[in-house]
Amino acid sequence: MENEFKQALEQSLEGFTLVRPVGHYPYDFVWEYINPAAAKILHQSRAELKDQSIGRTFPAADKHALLADLSEVFAGHGPLEAEVAYTAGDLHGWFQLVAVKSGQRLAIFLRDITEKKLWEEGLKQSEARFRVLAESNLMGLFFVNEKGEIVDANEPFLKMLGYCRDEFFQRRITEKEITPPEFWELTRQSQEEAEKKGSCLPFEKELLHKSGQRIPVLFGLAHLPAINWEKVAFVVDISEHKEIEKEREIFLGHELKNPLAGIKCLVALAQKRLRDKNSQEALTYLEKIDRKVDELTKLVNDFTDLARIRAGKLDFNDEVFEFDQLVKDFVADYQPLLAIHRLLLEGSTGKLIAADKTRLKQVLDNLVSNAVKYSPEGGEIKIKLTPEKNGVSFSVQDFGLGIPENEKEKIFLPFFRSSASKRAASGAGLGLYICAQIVKHYGGKIKVESEEGKGSTFQVCWPSKKDKNKIKTSMWKESLA
Repeated sequence: MENEFKQALEQSLEGFTLVRPVGHYPYDFVWEYINPAAAKILHQSRAELKDQSIGRTFPAADKHALLADLSEVFAGHGPLEAEVAYTAGDLHGWFQLVAVKSGQRLAIFLRDITEKKLWEEGLKQSEARFRVLAESNLMGLFFVNEKGEIVDANEPFLKMLGYCRDEFFQRRITEKEITPPEFWELTRQSQEEAEKKGSCLPFEKELLHKSGQRIPVLFGLAHLPAINWEKVAFVVDISEHKEIEKEREIFLGHELKNPLAGIKCLVALAQKRLRDKNSQEALTYLEKIDRKVDELTKLVNDFTDLARIRAGKLDFNDEVFEFDQLVKDFVADYQPLLAIHRLLLEGSTGKLIAADKTRLKQVLDNLVSNAVKYSPEGGEIKIKLTPEKNGVSFSVQDFGLGIPENEKEKIFLPFFRSSASKRAASGAGLGLYICAQIVKHYGGKIKVESEEGKGSTFQVCWPSKKDKNKIKTSMWKESLA
């Protein structure tokens, strides 16, 4: 059995030694037995250590303290477990040392923990730097667990969203809850990128304030699995920058409209004079110029509306009117502009609504113009009116290109254009986004049903904010005035 035990010690990966005391308390000790693993850890051969003094050969940084601790163990004051710094030539590191009394000797177990200690020191330094960053006011930071719950956050982030710490964490808020729906897909993609690459490229998105207000932010994410969380996100409020940017966009839109309006007037005047002279070729060119001016004007209007939406400054001038009549007038005005398409108006609501006529026509115009553009072969476009319990609904149906299934959920995002729309016509991809924001302003909904190659149907539910009797009373008073 003794031979088997000794053989096991010789093959062990853990350092093991037996030492005996010499002299008087506090003792020095000499090496009696050193297994190969211990010699390797001590960076000396067994022959060099055998019967040599620990005081001379043990590479501890503080040998006097170590010998005093070993003397206490031999005196019967219990075992010793310690981390001992060592220096051996150019080598510096740490041992984990356990010493127990064994008869008239000490049994000492050794393990080199240099790599572990270096990792811990590096981690401490990283944590210290990270703590300085987290506690600073430079940016918001929050931590997300595998369920998407925000499990910790610094004060700048909580302040940015208008929460106190207790209130925020009692609600167990998820990252999705503070992100507007149109940014869910972008956020999901950033999470996948962080999981694959360790982090994602920073991008702009919006977060929801406690009050419901949207906050534009620069957002970044890193995948750093820890005990309680797996991702850390940084958030920089860019509201001030965005406000300046939006004001500039509104200003530029206004400045661009003026020359376009002037060009439009000059084209109209030239057309009149050329008609009088029956110059058909020149008229054809002017008509093309006129159409391009209309396209450019719509593009400028869309960008201006986008800037106003983002700045919360889109104008609405509500009035009471007959919904059916507005749609009939729209169809009557729009049909003469179409060469190979026919608008079919079906149904009626018989309702009065309170809304901004211009904005409602803007929604109609966008849906119908899209139906025309994406039905390049011509044909029927159906506009159907339906009364609802608390409002009205209308749909615009075409039988054209349709929308691919995997693109339906994206079509109301700003600047998104389906693959079919890119092939059929030019545009910035803002029309449907602006429509959705106008409908949302009135508490309504817009949705789409589509099959690629068979066309699309856009349906808008538009609620009445006032009941019919109140609207009639209001109109009666206006007529008396």
